[in-house]
Amino acid sequence: MRQCRSSTARRAWLTRRLLALASSPVVELNRAVAVSMAEGPETGLKLVDALAAEPALKGCHLPPSVRGHLLERLGRGAQARTEFERAAALTRNAREGAAAGAGSGGHVGHVRVGGGGASSRSVRYRVRPCPPEWTMAFTEPATPLFSPRSHTMDWTLEVITVPVSDVDRAKAFYADQVGFKVDLDAEVAPGLRIVQLTPPGSRCSVALMSGMPTPPGSPGLGAPGSLRGVQLCVTDIEAARAKLVSRGVEVSPVLHVGPQGWAEGRSEADWSSFMHFTDPDGNAWNVQEAPAPLSER
Repeated sequence: MRQCRSSTARRAWLTRRLLALASSPVVELNRAVAVSMAEGPETGLKLVDALAAEPALKGCHLPPSVRGHLLERLGRGAQARTEFERAAALTRNAREGAAAGAGSGGHVGHVRVGGGGASSRSVRYRVRPCPPEWTMAFTEPATPLFSPRSHTMDWTLEVITVPVSDVDRAKAFYADQVGFKVDLDAEVAPGLRIVQLTPPGSRCSVALMSGMPTPPGSPGLGAPGSLRGVQLCVTDIEAARAKLVSRGVEVSPVLHVGPQGWAEGRSEADWSSFMHFTDPDGNAWNVQEAPAPLSER
């Protein structure tokens, strides 16, 4: 029962909740970092740029540091270098850091910009302690705010193949009755037809196929109707059920887990209400009620 798309998405959602409780430019900056990891550096950069005129961040090295990191992730090395140098200028130099010693609470560090190779170089600087209003929002002090080299390659779930016996019948069911959007219906090779559909607001699509040969060593797509365990999320499960019923879909009652096991009715607890339906081939779908839209989690 999945409550968030990923740890980065959960962090973005939690910082949004923190904003509702204690809004400040620093919380906004922290949120920009979390959003950039969940939705991409371009989105995070827009949030950082919106904070440029905040008086509370004037003279703080964090905004240009974050901008530099996001620009580097976007492949804009020259602009990233400028931002890292601006961040370094807002801190004390390494000699001052050595003279100040451990009592100052600062540390000497460096960052390499330019993407590596002969054109790259290291910017060395001392990060001085920030005033409390700059640092209170960063809730994981043992973990760097970001690490340009720690970002792993994304493995994104984007298409689930639904095994069906009649592509036209299945397409009509998912598009006209369930409400998925048809993205593609094409013969991509002689005798190979692919229909791709996407649930509203989803980042993952489903594919219906006919004529697809089984790749060597693969178990294949499975028998029509064998799909199990796929789950959709909606923010109003009762309204979603009413819409499916109005379109002729046979759908279970809304269910929740009670003291005696499964019971009919919606639960007041988040992530605890479900329903299920099957397509004409018997492929099974679960639907779970989420407390907020995907973009806010």
